[in-house]
Amino acid sequence: MAPSKRKARDDGPELELAAVCASQMADQAELIELRAFKCALMRPTQTAGAVFNMQTPGDKLLLAQAIWLGGYNDSMVCLREANPELVAVMNAQTKSQYDADPDRHRRLVNGVLLDIVRAQNQFKVPLVTAAFTILSDVQGVKHTFHEVIRRNFSGALMTSNWGDGFLELARANRPASDDEMLEGVQVGVFDNLSMRLNYCSYVTQEAGGELKHMTNWLVAELPRKLAPPGFNADYICELQPSNPNPNPVTLAL
Repeated sequence: MAPSKRKARDDGPELELAAVCASQMADQAELIELRAFKCALMRPTQTAGAVFNMQTPGDKLLLAQAIWLGGYNDSMVCLREANPELVAVMNAQTKSQYDADPDRHRRLVNGVLLDIVRAQNQFKVPLVTAAFTILSDVQGVKHTFHEVIRRNFSGALMTSNWGDGFLELARANRPASDDEMLEGVQVGVFDNLSMRLNYCSYVTQEAGGELKHMTNWLVAELPRKLAPPGFNADYICELQPSNPNPNPVTLAL
């Protein structure tokens, strides 16, 4: 008996239809992804724990305490991670073949992020912006230069008046050290200063300069971890027999 001949199936149209459906589904998935990316990009910047609202007393106090604890780089990492879509766009727009240092590029993007946060809400202050403002104050930066930078790059600095008031708040709320202090030991520093006041090249009637003599001083405790093992302040203070070759005890300052 001769074998029967089977008619070959023509799967061409079905395969073509499946390919078209797969392509349409991929396009639709890409469109959904792009729409989600757009929504995330257009939302206000998420500030995570790196930004503090000055209209909230609790946030203001937290910022005053956080300024002493550091963690400035970590705060920027939190801000970047909270806004991955925005950071992706800025990375693409600022990418340069000459920028071989990733840390430098990261700082540039961080600067743009700070400006955006401050532009969205003048009452929200990033930790880094507060730190830069305090640094400008204590370093004696000229007021004119400070204001020029602040007006053009609001993420860099707050106003000088804000910095003065915030510095007082930060001093009053400095967190206590959790280090164990060294008993019986303190460091004292004294500095004698003489200053001429109201001296000039001419003297009018009932006017003249004066010489002021001042002594500035500072006393501070030392953490126990700076002392070598077995350190005993009472033993050092006791009257010891004379030793031609003493072995002094030093602190690891």
